[in-house]
Amino acid sequence: MIQYVEVALNIPFKNLETLTYEIPPDFSVEIGCRVEVLLNKKKEEGVVLEIHRNMPNYNALPLQRVIDKKPVLNSEQIELAYWSKDFYLSTLGEALYKMIPQGRRNKSSGFAEIPVDRELLKLNPDQEEAFIKIKNNFGKSKTHLLYGITGSGKTEVYIHLINELLTKTDKGAILLVPEISLTIQILKRLEL
Repeated sequence: MIQYVEVALNIPFKNLETLTYEIPPDFSVEIGCRVEVLLNKKKEEGVVLEIHRNMPNYNALPLQRVIDKKPVLNSEQIELAYWSKDFYLSTLGEALYKMIPQGRRNKSSGFAEIPVDRELLKLNPDQEEAFIKIKNNFGKSKTHLLYGITGSGKTEVYIHLINELLTKTDKGAILLVPEISLTIQILKRLEL
């Protein structure tokens, strides 16, 4: 008899939190394992949450690949992810993905990297001074405040700092957008 799995995908769409896929006869999978599935003809990584025999009311696609032979997440971690998604307003897949040990994570298709060879705008002398002071404190527990009116170039300093951090270290960065209305503008500026 055909078996199906409920898979939580690491994508930022709440209406696609879990999808049902068919388990091919030659596949062996457990709850908590990562699998590769097709979504809109694109390969996506997800975590198996449930195995069942309930046929969906649509033609379920087969799993493409089982990434893990043994589960990377246990039932307590999955339960914590359900709580975390509600508390932090994320999707279940995003919450689960954060719990996977970093060395076992595949690069997420939900994030883009700043290309190293992309030309950044030249900083003015005040921006350059702030950039150098902050850059010299990378790795130290120092706090910095960039103060200025809207449009004064603070974001450009942040972009230069993030680029420096991503290209010269193994660290990551998060850019918080001060106003939701600026999100599209900043995404275009970062060329994501």
